[in-house]
Amino acid sequence: MKFITKNIGNAPPSLIQHGQIAYSNYENYPDKDSLRSSLRDEQGAICCYCMQRIHEGREYTIIEHFIPQTKHITSPYSQVEHNNFSLKYMNLLASCGEYANNCSNKKANLPFYVDPRNFMIVDQIKYDKGGKISSDNPKIQHDIDILRLNEASLKNGRATIIEVAYKSFKKNKNWTKAMLENEISRLETKKDNSFTPFCSSAIFHLNKKLKQFAN
Repeated sequence: MKFITKNIGNAPPSLIQHGQIAYSNYENYPDKDSLRSSLRDEQGAICCYCMQRIHEGREYTIIEHFIPQTKHITSPYSQVEHNNFSLKYMNLLASCGEYANNCSNKKANLPFYVDPRNFMIVDQIKYDKGGKISSDNPKIQHDIDILRLNEASLKNGRATIIEVAYKSFKKNKNWTKAMLENEISRLETKKDNSFTPFCSSAIFHLNKKLKQFAN
């Protein structure tokens, strides 16, 4: 899972304007395609939960309401509050839609603790060399399990990018701190407005290598 920097400046003007209209709600918001594109671009075209590539189009990118539109029995918010959150750009994310068992369907309207907008939470997630994602925080692990982020295809995707990072490191055993920092920076930077899928798993392992220089 990658930390997502939300910026209200990325919200399409139509969303802000719609929210100022009496009796407006998400269902009667007419410009969802612009919103979908804004969210996808903000995230560098990767899913907010699983980090798979998400392509342009309503059949590929789902507008994810982190605080769901409908109240779950365990939600601390009222249904009125859920309705209010439905048009708040800072509550909206882009999740995968073109894959079987996509993340939005798995999450449904469950209240989640793991929040890709919260760096302190995302920083508690770790990856082993085989691509397994986990956390020592049981609340985070619970949500990882709900999303089934350790399904084979996802583990394999993460394992591949981790393996590429390790191979690069092994080919040049004289990697310097600056070289590691540059590689981390590359993975943390959008290219053609996109991040590399599963990039956070490789960054996690490169940061482990980087810490060795401090010891």
